Amino acid sequence: MKLLSLESLASLWVTVFALLAFGLGTVLVLKMGFTPTEVLALPFAILCINLLAAIIHTPSFRGEWALMVFHIALLVIILLTGLSRMTYLKGRFELAAGEQFTGRLLYRENGPWHDISVLEQLPFKHISIEVKYKADGKRGKTNNVVLWQADSNEKYKAVIGDGKPLYLKGYRILPTRHFGFSPLFGWQPADGSPLSLGTVNLPSLRLGSGLSTNWKIPGTTLDILTMLELKTPIPNPEQKSVFSTPVEHKLRVSLLGKSYVMKPGDRLNTPEGLLIYEKLGTWVGYTIFYDITIPWLLASCVIAVFALMVHFLTKYKHNPWDKE
Repeated sequence: MKLLSLESLASLWVTVFALLAFGLGTVLVLKMGFTPTEVLALPFAILCINLLAAIIHTPSFRGEWALMVFHIALLVIILLTGLSRMTYLKGRFELAAGEQFTGRLLYRENGPWHDISVLEQLPFKHISIEVKYKADGKRGKTNNVVLWQADSNEKYKAVIGDGKPLYLKGYRILPTRHFGFSPLFGWQPADGSPLSLGTVNLPSLRLGSGLSTNWKIPGTTLDILTMLELKTPIPNPEQKSVFSTPVEHKLRVSLLGKSYVMKPGDRLNTPEGLLIYEKLGTWVGYTIFYDITIPWLLASCVIAVFALMVHFLTKYKHNPWDKE
């Protein structure tokens, strides 16, 4: 029972053990691919117990209010950090122009307490994107238009981008520097099924122009290679240019061993149905982030720093460091 006494739990040896466990956990995360939440949960718990026991057991803390406030704030920071790891989310997704966010992420990392189903209820829609390039080809201002709905069911339009995110139900949504063109196709199956529409996201413009994408029409065996040919390159190294639609272009489509150049409205007959090129749109990548503890962590850090400053000013105001 002595090992579980308040004095033993408040020992600095427990603190050292917890810090060493943190170091080992960091190595496991960075070098061996473990997730931070499962590795650092135990060190967090040990450190919380150690600090709480020290606050209760150490008489000097109770005699100096600033020192007590500092250690309480430190305990709150540790608890909030643990809560953050259990509830956070960060991820990436792509949306074409006019596409509604459905909660599907291309990449996702989250704590075990985060309810992923909430993403499906985010009333967020990508409308359009416009990126201005300077004459030397460097990326300039970005205007990313989105449509979102408040809890009152009122719809709002906003322009985000370049460090200007959209905050929606606690989620921070921000467009990335990855964007490109997205042809819209119609598909009429040969068996008379209803016409369906779908977009194909071509590679990011950051990878250069003239790139192609392989894709397959759902429910068919058709493998299609699609490549966009622009009349004027974007960005244009000789003059200012703008990434947006409409833009003069040709769409090269290759399937069944043959290559075709299509313009909006063109149709292509295949053994399995009719492929219709509707129009050229755009797509943009987004990051999404959620962490309810950030403002509380900031407040706790400010309180901790202020309390520690008051403690040292009080301690040394009658006994300066340079007394001799």
